[in-house]
Amino acid sequence: MSLGNWDDDDFDISSPTPGAGPSAFDAGADLFEFTETLKLSDDESHGVNEAKLPPLPEGTRDVTGDRGVLLAVTKAADDGDRPSKEEPFVEMHYEGFLVSTGDRFDSSREQNYAMIVHLDIPPSGKSSLIRGLEAGLRELRAGEVATLTVAARYAYGKDGSQDVPPDADLRFEIEVLDVRATHKRIVKVDSTKQDLSRLEEIKREREIAQQRREDEEALKNEEKTRKADRAAELREKLANKHKGKKGGKKKKK
Repeated sequence: MSLGNWDDDDFDISSPTPGAGPSAFDAGADLFEFTETLKLSDDESHGVNEAKLPPLPEGTRDVTGDRGVLLAVTKAADDGDRPSKEEPFVEMHYEGFLVSTGDRFDSSREQNYAMIVHLDIPPSGKSSLIRGLEAGLRELRAGEVATLTVAARYAYGKDGSQDVPPDADLRFEIEVLDVRATHKRIVKVDSTKQDLSRLEEIKREREIAQQRREDEEALKNEEKTRKADRAAELREKLANKHKGKKGGKKKKK
């Protein structure tokens, strides 16, 4: 199952991460149905009076302003990067469900890969994603987990796609793993930690060199002591030998 018309290069194999948990919004079908029955024109739909619509569940946002894309963040990451012109690549895990039946039609976790998509920022009309998913991902930060409910008109519409029937509203459970400037992950190095590590390495090298000098000096001193002891023993032996000659038998007269 595909969420758009991307190439195989848009996928990245990686280990699965923990599931995002149950959906935070289970009433999407009713809200969508109610909205559709208003039968407004496209121009009118953008100015729908919120009083005419049922209230959204707590914590759910109307991304498009016409109840076409509803977003509920279940795990926030306020310090995470959000997609931008400079960082348009999003790596994520996702599971897609049909709102009408709850049947799952696609899952990156089941296939054991994380998907990498290139968001169309700023919009150029060339996105490889369905409109609702593109709109929802732009609102999420790296590290966040969310439920994204997409009306059929922002998904596959009347045509459907493979396991998605025509006019099907969709629900996505999404975990944003990373937001970055390139398709491939760039390993960031903390220069401060790197500098400290190098200083510790230099300090350790100096300590080893100092210990080596001290050991060499100790060996030299031990050798000097041994030589001095041997010299003292030799002098003592010579002195004793000399004394022995002086204390020998006297010559006969």
